[in-house]
Amino acid sequence: RQRQMCIRDSPNIAIENLHYNVPIEGVSESNSQVIERSPLIIARIEKYFKKHISASALNTYLRCPLDFYYRYIAELGEERGVEEDIESQQFGSLVHHVLEELYKPFALYDSFGKEVQPKPKAVQSEDITKMLKDYKSILYNAFLAYFDNDEQLFLKGKNLISYTIAQDTLENTLKKELVLLKGLKEDLFIVQVEAKKTMRLELMVHGEKREVSFTGYIDRIDKIGNNYRVIDYKSGKVKDQDVKFSEKENPILTFSKCKHAVQLAMYSLFLKDSFGCYPSEASIFSITDIKQLSYSLHSDSHSLEEISNLFKKFLERLLEEIFDETQPIEHSEDSKYCNYCQ
Repeated sequence: RQRQMCIRDSPNIAIENLHYNVPIEGVSESNSQVIERSPLIIARIEKYFKKHISASALNTYLRCPLDFYYRYIAELGEERGVEEDIESQQFGSLVHHVLEELYKPFALYDSFGKEVQPKPKAVQSEDITKMLKDYKSILYNAFLAYFDNDEQLFLKGKNLISYTIAQDTLENTLKKELVLLKGLKEDLFIVQVEAKKTMRLELMVHGEKREVSFTGYIDRIDKIGNNYRVIDYKSGKVKDQDVKFSEKENPILTFSKCKHAVQLAMYSLFLKDSFGCYPSEASIFSITDIKQLSYSLHSDSHSLEEISNLFKKFLERLLEEIFDETQPIEHSEDSKYCNYCQ
C-alpha cells in the first residue's frame, strides 16, 4: 500500500490517493473449494433436512458435496428462463410431457393417488396404434407452448432438428411398447403417471433416531398381471453398469457407483409405502435408445426388495457423513458437471 497526500486550492482540503497491492500468491494458495462444517453450516443443513429430500439432491451430493452445498444448503438454485435454443433437459421434459398425456387416460389413479372412476381399461395394442397417430399434435402443442406460441422458432433452424428427433423418439418408444404388448400373456394396466410420492423414514444417524422425509415424481407406475413396475424416463444414454448393483463394503460407494440405484431404490420404497408391496421391476426407460427400451435395476446377489432395504443403510451412512462436523465440504475432483464450484 502506498499513500500520497496533496493540497490543491484550499489548505483545508486533503486528497489521498490510496494504492493497494493484493498478495496474489497468498490467495492462490488458499483453497476456495473447501467449506468447513461450522455450527452455522450444520444449522443450515439441519434446516434443509427438515424439508422433503429428493433422489436428485442425494445424487448431487454423491457427485460433488460442494455442488450440493451451493445448490441446496446455500440455496443458490438454478437459473431458469425460456431460451431460443432448446437444451437437452427441456427436450427430455417435453418428450416426458407427451408420454404423460398419452398414458394419462389409462391411469387407475391420478398423480396424487386418488382412484379414477370409472376404472380405465387395460392398455391394448390398438391403443398404442392410436397413440402413434396422436402424439404429433400433442408434441406440436408442447413445443409451441415452450416457445411462447412462436412456431417459427422450432419449425426451422436447429430447433427443427430437436423437434424432428423428438418425433422420432416418441415413435420409436411407442413402437417398442407395441412389441411388448403383443408379447404379453397378461393385461397391462397403467397405475399412475407423474405420480407424486412422499414418505418418512426413521433412520439411525450417529446413534440417534432421525425422521427424514423424501419426495419424488415417478414417471410411470404400471402393473402386468399382479406385478408392479416403477419406471423413470431418461432421454440420455443408459449403460448396463448404470443399473447393475454390486454391493461393496461401503454402502455409499455401492450406490454411487450404480448411477440409477438411488432413484430406483427410492421409487421402490415409495411403491411399498403406497401399495404395500415392492415392485417386481424398477427400470429406466431409455427413450432415445433405438434397440433397448428398459434397463432394470438388478444384482447377481440381491433381489430388488433387498436392494431397497440396503438403501436405508446407505441413507444412514450418508447422513452421518453429511452431519459430520469434523469433515469439510469439498469439491469432488471426479465431478465434471458442477453447477457452481467450477
